[in-house]
Amino acid sequence: MDEDQEATLGIGAVSRRTGLTPDLLRVWERRHRAVTPERTDGGTRLYRERDVRRLEMLARLVGRGHRIGSLAALSDDALLELLGRSPAAPRSAAAADLAEFGFEAWLENALESILAVDSAALEDQLTRLFLVLGPRAFTLEVALPLLVRVGDLWAAGELSIAAEHATVEVLRTLLGGTLRRRAHRPDAQRVVFATPTGHRHEFGALAAALLASEHGVDAIFVGADLPIDEIAFAAARTGAEAVVLGLSACLAEAWTEAGEGSEARSGLEALREALPREVMLCIGGLPEATDREDVGALLKRLDVMVFSSLSDFDERVARHGRIPSARDSVAEAGAGDRVTR
Repeated sequence: MDEDQEATLGIGAVSRRTGLTPDLLRVWERRHRAVTPERTDGGTRLYRERDVRRLEMLARLVGRGHRIGSLAALSDDALLELLGRSPAAPRSAAAADLAEFGFEAWLENALESILAVDSAALEDQLTRLFLVLGPRAFTLEVALPLLVRVGDLWAAGELSIAAEHATVEVLRTLLGGTLRRRAHRPDAQRVVFATPTGHRHEFGALAAALLASEHGVDAIFVGADLPIDEIAFAAARTGAEAVVLGLSACLAEAWTEAGEGSEARSGLEALREALPREVMLCIGGLPEATDREDVGALLKRLDVMVFSSLSDFDERVARHGRIPSARDSVAEAGAGDRVTR
């Protein structure tokens, strides 16, 4: 009997693999017969690998706005076909769903869990909303506002460092797990996402990778605080067409204040030199100081594309279905769009 036929996975393992809470897995089984796990003599559920694959497909489709009640009776082949022709919900529709869901009330409950450092409760709350909205809307409409609120509370001394770290870890697990489950797309634009040395907060780069994946990019997130040569190695080994660096806001501001020959600028120059010229180099997280003449001149000389925010990144990748090239940016500028270079 091959591993696909063996029921060896407990509900906790399946929950971690799919991003679905154990309670939701039980509901989908009892109410909708989405999957039928085996049971031990003691009543413990055991799932097969094919159950997990089916649950992952169901979770993605529910995230795109489909109802589990209409999906549960479909075959795996039908679910796979539906995934191929079912686009992510547009942001405006997702925002309406969020308003109907009652975001402010949800946020207050989430903050209670955060203040109590109750990661289990927070993970359950976030996962439920993630399934309602889907990855794109969740990232832009929930995760980012939540992190801003958490950051404000921490800065005001009303939130512990442990609570802030726990919140980021839950979000990292949820978004990272979703990205890792995405199959590589051989014909898609391949892009490496990372943060350079000194930038330990990778949420922006991770969120950008997930957003790009939603728009058809083969996004490869390689982590935070990486030396320049390691980022260049990852790009070469994966055959990436672009590299996107996420910068922590406070360090990004310091970067723009640094003078010629600084370690930060030298690192950027070294990365540009290490990458083939046809590989695009992009940065997210730089503040408005990029409008300074010296910084603008450096970015232009190195042919670096700058995204002012995750929303800016999302809109421009959605417009082209890939990380836009310099030629795309010139066309956008000619059409009246403001493009930061």
